[in-house]
Amino acid sequence: MTDSPAIDTSTARGDWRYAYRNPLDSYLLLLVMVSLAILLLGLVDLTGENLAGLLVTALVGAMLTVALRTSNAPQRLVVAAAALATLTVAVHSVAQLAGIDTPLRWLVLTWFLLTVVTPGFVLARVLFHPKVTLETIFGVVCVYLLSAITATFAFILISRVGAQPFFGEPEPTMSFMYFSLVTISTLGYGDLAPNGDFGRMVAAFEAVLGQVFLVTVVARLVSLYSGVGPIRRRRASSDSADE
Repeated sequence: MTDSPAIDTSTARGDWRYAYRNPLDSYLLLLVMVSLAILLLGLVDLTGENLAGLLVTALVGAMLTVALRTSNAPQRLVVAAAALATLTVAVHSVAQLAGIDTPLRWLVLTWFLLTVVTPGFVLARVLFHPKVTLETIFGVVCVYLLSAITATFAFILISRVGAQPFFGEPEPTMSFMYFSLVTISTLGYGDLAPNGDFGRMVAAFEAVLGQVFLVTVVARLVSLYSGVGPIRRRRASSDSADE
């Protein structure tokens, strides 16, 4: 019985090795962008008329587009995300030039819809890696941080469309990013707290989801990555020598 000929799938877009031949398919690049987006969202008030807010808009749009592209999302979705990102930057730019308030509700709704689906594509991509590498670890960390950004936009949206502010009193948008990070990490400083029932449930869901993700997916992948490190290889070599 003859063996079937091997098929070289290394050039396929769905193959994990494709990431190392395309600069966009790098979770390290995405991790840098996500970290920078979190930093700016925590420092810049998006409601003000400033160029920093426009920079945040452009960065968030680019981050989401790169995340979907990196995770081999359907091409139509990547193109749609890029188009929406470009549109949000254009709207924000027009608002800046016209000297009017930024349409924050529309911008945040757009970002929220994109960030809801993006972590799922990133997670699906990294979980199907045939081998746990640094790119895999970077990918799951991106999912964790993207979830915090998603919750941030959800909190801002609740505050904007609800009958009362999310925290009971108006707060700058930086407070929502800070609150999301404190919530997902379960630090719970207590200086900010949701005022309504729905907001409290969303915050609690973020905290539970974040911890479950850390102790299951992240911990498991990190253990698999460390399991093929130099220590285990040395032990395997020692065992072979003893035999």
